[in-house]
Amino acid sequence: MKNILIIQTAFLGDLILTTPFIREVYALYDRPSITIVVNKGTEEILSGNPFLKEVLEFDKKKAKKNLLYFFWFASQLRKRKFDLCLSPHFSHRSSILSFLSRAKERIGYKEAGFSNLLTKKIHRPILGVHEVDKLFSLIYPSIGQYPKRRRPEIYLEDSKTINIKNIMKKENLKQKKYIVIAPSSVWETKKMPKEKFIELIQLILQNFKYQIVLIGSKSDINLSESIQKKGNPILKKRNAPVKKKTKLSAKSKTKPKTKPTKSKTQSKKKLKKK
Repeated sequence: MKNILIIQTAFLGDLILTTPFIREVYALYDRPSITIVVNKGTEEILSGNPFLKEVLEFDKKKAKKNLLYFFWFASQLRKRKFDLCLSPHFSHRSSILSFLSRAKERIGYKEAGFSNLLTKKIHRPILGVHEVDKLFSLIYPSIGQYPKRRRPEIYLEDSKTINIKNIMKKENLKQKKYIVIAPSSVWETKKMPKEKFIELIQLILQNFKYQIVLIGSKSDINLSESIQKKGNPILKKRNAPVKKKTKLSAKSKTKPKTKPTKSKTQSKKKLKKK
């Protein structure tokens, strides 16, 4: 069984877009053992992913301040003796982690920082290709080989699913159609202006009978309340109030076509320095 490491320490959106890549790696390498390194705080989105054996939290903020932590974390990767490391992340840090893992084969993007530490460098398309397809370029040489099934999937643990259902019931969402909107972003350059979200919500409510649900972190509450306040006249008229900021996730209804072996159980680990 091939032992594979994936390094994806990007933020939540990019991590979700990595799920088709994880699924395809699992199928391509005939049910390997896959460990993924993710940014601390994003690990729960992969908590129930059946294609992963292990999810390791990497504290980027701590690594930036403490080199001892960084090299200690790298030593934990090295102990796992990976055959292959796939690094879809661009940072210098990810390339160094890939190198220090001592994986026999290390594949990443030519445009990544310190890409000379990789054993195989792939040119990353910039325009005209979806992010999911860009990831597939790490394992397939031509677009014609990309799988047809490209939709991201989120598998949650039973406890998380129950919690979500309770939230939906409390917010009266269970039996109604709704659209989820996340108006914020970690990157200001990727954030659509508040006025555009208000305009979008108004267009939806004028043309469809949906409820609007705003989601995000605690730091996004003020933005969501501002959007809700501006949209209130139309929202009341349509009898579809915008819900206040709620921590809400979704579980994909699509089951994986390629099922992992029963003996392969995933573990989520927060590595602790001894």
